[in-house]
Amino acid sequence: MNRLPSLDRFPYSGLRSRADFDWPDGKRLALHIDINLEHFIFGEGGVDLDRSTPPPNHRSYLWRDYGNRVGVWRLLDLFDEFELPIGVITNASIYDHCPESIAAFRERGDEIIGHGMTNSKRVSEMTETEERAMVRLVTDTVVRHEGKPPTGWLTPYLTPSDRTPDILKEVGYDYLLDWGICDDQPFWTRTRAGPILAVPYTLELNDQPAIVFRRDTAKDYADMIIDHFTEMLRASDKYPSVCVISLHHFIMGQPHRHDRCPTTLNKFCDITTPLTVPPCGSLKRSGICSRRSSRQSDGSTAADCWIISASSTAKWLYWFMICFRSRPHFPHHEISLLLLRKSYLAC
Repeated sequence: MNRLPSLDRFPYSGLRSRADFDWPDGKRLALHIDINLEHFIFGEGGVDLDRSTPPPNHRSYLWRDYGNRVGVWRLLDLFDEFELPIGVITNASIYDHCPESIAAFRERGDEIIGHGMTNSKRVSEMTETEERAMVRLVTDTVVRHEGKPPTGWLTPYLTPSDRTPDILKEVGYDYLLDWGICDDQPFWTRTRAGPILAVPYTLELNDQPAIVFRRDTAKDYADMIIDHFTEMLRASDKYPSVCVISLHHFIMGQPHRHDRCPTTLNKFCDITTPLTVPPCGSLKRSGICSRRSSRQSDGSTAADCWIISASSTAKWLYWFMICFRSRPHFPHHEISLLLLRKSYLAC
């Protein structure tokens, strides 16, 4: 055999060979919108908009902090206008640096997703002792302010170490986004403490690599989101999927880019308006719904879109977290959904 070294935490699984399944009520496509709230250490590492600058690098530090002071509020106004639940991927240092912003998401009932203490520190460069201490500090900080620990995680700057999933599982996390960039469906991954769920995440529809590194314009980025969503909706009749959009407040919170956000969301409505959207059903907040993989026979295959994110207060927005009963082997048969809140893309 000429087998190359690989990430041996999960087996290969070809999309076409997987068992079929539905999201709740026969839905075939889930939409997950994230905002990244990030704070950086003055004089240390962080993304630059246009050129690398040696420390203390006032220009890049202040450009990034525009997101905490202004951009986040611009995006919050948009989320409120469209009544969108959002996944809040946040550095725990945000609680001390700009508590007012994270409090606004708490009031909306949005889900908090762990994202390290700061994006200035790369986890892949930490020792296991340092990484474990960081994860516990993040978890304790969220518990202190939110009253409960986060269940999901994205490693700062997408720099997980080889042991990150082990530590997350041992500390009590249910899912991670780091490895979800290789799939459009959730899948189980192995850790030394048992399986942890990898939930889809995106580099392609992530505004930071798109605009900062690939130099796409705001229009390019918005068009890409619409094209991506349209194709996933079309293909969802055959392959149930998750469409992910990841935003940074210091990038899409800039006025000249932000103008594209409502246009894009309105386009989603244009795409889905001709489709039949059933009324929102009632469900106990922590109810568990177990479903086997089977298509619905009522013709509601590619018709609608689910939104994955947390919202405990929005009028018609509910969130669900995906869990599988089958242990970390494929295919995706026999799904158990922990339904915390649910909704259709009500356009």
